[in-house]
Amino acid sequence: MNFFRYLFLILAWQPPAQQVEKPLPELKTFLQEFQGKRSGLAKVLMDVEVDPTGQYTYTETCTEFTLDSAGKVRNAKRDVFEIIPTGKPYEVYRRQTVKSGVTLSQKALDKQDREFKERLAREEAEARKWAAAAAAKAARAPRPVPATPPPQRESMFLAMYEFEIVRREVLDGRPVILLTFQPKPNYTPRESFDRILHHAKGKAWVSEEDYELARVEAELMDGLSFGGGILAKIQKGSRASMEWRKANNEVWLPYKREVNADGRILLLKGLHEHVTSEFSGYRKYSVDTQFHVTEK
Repeated sequence: MNFFRYLFLILAWQPPAQQVEKPLPELKTFLQEFQGKRSGLAKVLMDVEVDPTGQYTYTETCTEFTLDSAGKVRNAKRDVFEIIPTGKPYEVYRRQTVKSGVTLSQKALDKQDREFKERLAREEAEARKWAAAAAAKAARAPRPVPATPPPQRESMFLAMYEFEIVRREVLDGRPVILLTFQPKPNYTPRESFDRILHHAKGKAWVSEEDYELARVEAELMDGLSFGGGILAKIQKGSRASMEWRKANNEVWLPYKREVNADGRILLLKGLHEHVTSEFSGYRKYSVDTQFHVTEK
């Protein structure tokens, strides 16, 4: 009796259906969303501390390690900053609270606040003055609209780099698409800044939900010289990475930045540095005239 029951169970059993893996997105369409309609890799060129929505304040802890020629740590320096939005889009107040491991006094903090507000007032006055002058000039002789708008920074990356979709991964619990990028050999940089970027290759992890850059790693393929190598030279293989996290499921904020650089300054001083910036304490903010921050 048991034999027939077991035989029935064996015959009735069906292996679990294999899950069909979701196909990777089509490259051209994905790049159009990531790099064409959004900032894409240009996000790296923006101020990494800035919250584009102006809703959050957080802390940046920056540690700079100076290395010897063998790669061992010779000394380390730690600085801490409060990142406080000013109420203006893409503009923050980077208020230093710890310098070289020493907590700054209230007097030093007050001095920073005063100098920042004075600078902000000067910039606002200059902006108003410039806007008034531009409006007066436009009223006298309307400026013609150029036939061809200048190229946007975002589109430069599509022209400069060859992209390839590698695979789907998970980063901080979110699905991301891993891209690789490397310079196109037939691309001719137009500016000195473009020439610098054209020496880099790397990887980009892009959120599949909203096409935002979640992580990027870049490496110099060739050495870079400034001032004919007299001012500075950065060696091949120097690397940098940046990572962002989505806070409260509403905005991508900086999470970590890391730079490993080898080179030379002014033909004499060797440069062997490892610098990390870690961001934490994300919270909604309220700012009064004293730039005080209150947790919500």
